[in-house]
Amino acid sequence: MPPPEPPRERPPRHPRERLPESSDERPRERLVEHPHEHLGGRPAEQRREGSGERSREHLPERSRERPLVGVGEDAAGGLAAGRRGEGRGLLVRFSLAERWVHHATAVLMLACLVTATMLYIPAFATMVGHREVVKPVHIYSGLLLPLPTLLGLASRAFRRDLGALNRFGPQDGHWLRSGQRRAVVDGRGVVPVGKFNAGQKLNAAFTAGAALVMLGTGAMLTWPDPWPDRWRTGATFVHDWLFLVIAVVTLGHLWEAFRDPGALRGMATGRVTRAWAARHHAAWFDDQTAGGAEDHALRRTADHPP
Repeated sequence: MPPPEPPRERPPRHPRERLPESSDERPRERLVEHPHEHLGGRPAEQRREGSGERSREHLPERSRERPLVGVGEDAAGGLAAGRRGEGRGLLVRFSLAERWVHHATAVLMLACLVTATMLYIPAFATMVGHREVVKPVHIYSGLLLPLPTLLGLASRAFRRDLGALNRFGPQDGHWLRSGQRRAVVDGRGVVPVGKFNAGQKLNAAFTAGAALVMLGTGAMLTWPDPWPDRWRTGATFVHDWLFLVIAVVTLGHLWEAFRDPGALRGMATGRVTRAWAARHHAAWFDDQTAGGAEDHALRRTADHPP
C-alpha cells in the first residue's frame, strides 16, 4: 500500500506573508495599524507585530500617495483654502473713496429728509418739537451735501465712475426699452450692461440736479433779504414739492437696494461675486475678467453645438 501524500502547501497570500502548515490557523504575523493613525497625526503607516520593520506596501494605493494630515491642520487648511477661493471669486467694484462718498452723501441726504419731515408735517413737528435744534441741522446738512462729491474728485476711481454715469449709449436705451432687462441665460444677463445700468445713471443724474436745486432754493429761504418776494415764493413752492419727489425716489432707491443683497455687499465692502456681476452687469464683468467673453462663448458652444 503506497504511503499517503504529504499535504500540499497553499500558495502564499503575500510575498512576505505565508500561511502556516495548517490552514485552520490564522497567520502568526499580522499587520497592525499605527495607534495614532485615527487621529491623523502622522502619515498612515503599518508595521509587523513583534518587529520594528515598518512598511506602507499593505496600504491602499490612495493612502500611499496622499499622506494624512492632523485634524487641526485640516481644519485650518480648509478654512484658508475657502478664503482663498472666495477671494478669487470676488471682483472689486468700488474703491474705499467711492464708498465713503456714497455713505457720507447718503447720511446727509437722509438727515435733510428726516428734518424736513419734522419741519413741514405738523404732526411730526408737534411730536418732536425742538424746532430751534431741528432747523439748523436741516440747514447745515443741506449746505454740506455737495462736499463729499467735491472731496471725492481727488479720487481717480471716483472720477472714472462719474464719467461712466454721465455717458448714455445705445445699450442704455435698449435696457430701458427691453422687457427682458432682468432676464438671465446661462448665468449671464441677456442685455449687456456696463458698470452702471440706465436706471442707475438716471437716478444719479436726478439726485445731482435735485441737490443743486434744493441747495439754491434753500439758500433763498434761509437768507431771504437779497431776493424779491416772487422769487422767495417760487423757491418755497419748488423746495417743498421737490422734497416730496426726492423722498419718493429715495424710498425707491432703498427698496431696490435691499432687494439685491449682492449690490448691498458691493457698496458695503467694495466687492461683488463673479456670479452677481455676470447676471447684472455682464459687459462690465467681461471687461474685468481676462477672457471672460471668450470663456463664455466656448462654454455656450460646448453646451449647444451648432
